[in-house]
Amino acid sequence: MGGLIGTATTAKDGLMSRKYCVAKIADNIPVGNSKLFKMSGSYGYATFELIANTDNGRMAIYTFSYSVYTADFIKPSLIKSVDFGGSVKFFKKGNNTNLIYIQLNTVGNATSLYIRCSTGNYSINIEESNESIEDLTEIQLR
Repeated sequence: MGGLIGTATTAKDGLMSRKYCVAKIADNIPVGNSKLFKMSGSYGYATFELIANTDNGRMAIYTFSYSVYTADFIKPSLIKSVDFGGSVKFFKKGNNTNLIYIQLNTVGNATSLYIRCSTGNYSINIEESNESIEDLTEIQLR
């Protein structure tokens, strides 16, 4: 007889694939800070959701679609903001479609940032980046 399947985490599959799990990118970033993250991986197309929230209930939800099959390989949008005040910005470097840069700017207490893939067809790595913003091109929200 088999055992319990268990809950999916970002490290292992469970009842659903680990690729659909929410992953924490940043935790408790103080007021007035800006953090840049580099997202790399192998994916042809996918849709991601970013959730930024603070310890006092402010939040923002962003979504972005990614596709190597279009000239505009990333299309970000702000879906909802509840008194968030900060921002999430998206950047690219040249024509490199394998790297996406995400910048979190905080104005609220203890801001955290999470990512979830809606399509589940990806393998990504997200890490803090010390890349200079001047070397990147901002991708405008739609």
